[in-house]
Amino acid sequence: MTFYSIMNFVHVVGSVGIIVAIMFEGLMMRKLLRTNGPDQFAVWRDIYKLPTQIGAPSVIISLLTGIYLAVVAWPQSEWVWLSVVALIAVAIIGATLTRSAQKVLVRANSTRDVGPTWSKLWLSLQLRTGLIVGILFLMVVKPTLGPSLFALIFFTAVFSLPVAFFWRKYEPLRRREV
Repeated sequence: MTFYSIMNFVHVVGSVGIIVAIMFEGLMMRKLLRTNGPDQFAVWRDIYKLPTQIGAPSVIISLLTGIYLAVVAWPQSEWVWLSVVALIAVAIIGATLTRSAQKVLVRANSTRDVGPTWSKLWLSLQLRTGLIVGILFLMVVKPTLGPSLFALIFFTAVFSLPVAFFWRKYEPLRRREV
């Protein structure tokens, strides 16, 4: 057992934490959209901070260990540094777009009170999911710079464009009085 293998394990644990946080965030958003009253809305709203409590430390752990692993084992690999940049983008999106929308969510008492903030929350979730899937692709395939850029753009678009095109699907849920 080496220090590198321990850092690799910690990196994988951090990555799993990110995926768990994103999964919980998506589940909680769906539950919030489908609540049947203020009490039910309050329950899901109050536990909505759980993904942030799991995700933020997981991103930091993955980023720090990923930089270490990149410097030690993959210093010349373009996909590694692009993955680091993409993970920083995940952190920035979470810290800006998601956090500003969560401030509205925390003050809300019903789905109606959240209003257009839903689209911000969904877009943030989908952008971060696309970037994470893209990073996982890069970690497995280890392509050169061109295909790495294409993969990140492709997965981010695949996950985030449906929010723009199919957001109307959630209109009836947002309009429903809670």
